[in-house]
Amino acid sequence: MKSAVRFSKLEYANKYDSHADSLYRFALCVTGDRRIAGTAMAQLFSEGYFSCEDENFETHMLKVLWRILQSCPYGTEEAYRQNMKALLPDENQQRMIEKLSHLSPKERAQTMLGTLFQRGDDAVAGILAHRPQDEGEHYYLFGNRLSFAAS
Repeated sequence: MKSAVRFSKLEYANKYDSHADSLYRFALCVTGDRRIAGTAMAQLFSEGYFSCEDENFETHMLKVLWRILQSCPYGTEEAYRQNMKALLPDENQQRMIEKLSHLSPKERAQTMLGTLFQRGDDAVAGILAHRPQDEGEHYYLFGNRLSFAAS
């Protein structure tokens, strides 16, 4: 068993703050709902502090966040599409949102880990225990390339 890392509350808050934006974008793109993503982030802040293990801070936080997101309610494809289109009105992003809306939450998470966090296939599999998808069309979200299997 790994030993817990002991951060002061201030050290933890600073580390969390440095990763919070990308973690929130991950939660938002997986759930498609600002409220659910915000609630998951609040839970992550608390759980992350008490469970932080002796590993890469960001990797640990992604694992905890993914565990939290698995228990969140997810809306329909249409609800996801409408919520995300309201947040990201750019036409290129609309095509990307359409593709994401057809994926399961786990497949969205896989895509976002590879894109936002630049994680390789092994790292993504370690966080999600899910096989990587094939290369295909490319879209951009928050300045990062997204890849989708060709339809």
